[in-house]
Amino acid sequence: MRSSTGKSLAQNPEGDQVRRTAILDAAAELFAETEYHGTSMRMIATRASVSQALIYYHYATKEQLFEAVFERHATDVNKKRRDLLEGFLKDGPAGPGTAVEELVGILVQPWIEVIGDEYRPTREFARFVMRSSYHDDEWSQDLARHHYTDLISLGMAAFRKAVPEFDDDDAFRAYFFSLSMFYMPLSAPERLTVLRGKTTDMTDPAALLKNGTRFAVAGIEAMRTSKLDKSNN
Repeated sequence: MRSSTGKSLAQNPEGDQVRRTAILDAAAELFAETEYHGTSMRMIATRASVSQALIYYHYATKEQLFEAVFERHATDVNKKRRDLLEGFLKDGPAGPGTAVEELVGILVQPWIEVIGDEYRPTREFARFVMRSSYHDDEWSQDLARHHYTDLISLGMAAFRKAVPEFDDDDAFRAYFFSLSMFYMPLSAPERLTVLRGKTTDMTDPAALLKNGTRFAVAGIEAMRTSKLDKSNN
């Protein structure tokens, strides 16, 4: 078995760091392929060509290993989204388009960038993280609470800023309706191709962002109009 650099792990002079990288790469790929509960430390050891004892030396539990993989591949995405949302809340829209259009881009563009990463462990693990948003087991709920609560709060505040007529419930709906249009195409593009029976532009990130944003903006404007109509009656 070789590392992502193509060098034999047993002969690589970088030693421990190379093996740790192999462990994290293998874990990221297996979490993406077989989900968290379907992945064992034995499977990771086999994929990484290391002993289970070495994995446990670095990571006492599978939970610790998952946190290390998440930190490596997904934390940067969350930080970028957080920084952009905080900038939006402080300064408002930066460009000439609508505030909602810019806000949807802030939420989605960082994920599109990481899905296009040439490094397979990063790309596939990002897809796994997005797919986990469709899961409702206790582990997935804990993952969401731990890593996304602050982002959701910032996103809701940003939607309230972009659409002053919105209350917290409206902002919550706008946040999740917007993201839901992107998560399936980004996390499972092959499924869309199979369902369509041919290649669809929904699997093309640029087209997806353009068309998905268009739908999101229209939907949120419809929510705003409905809110105004109710308040005027």
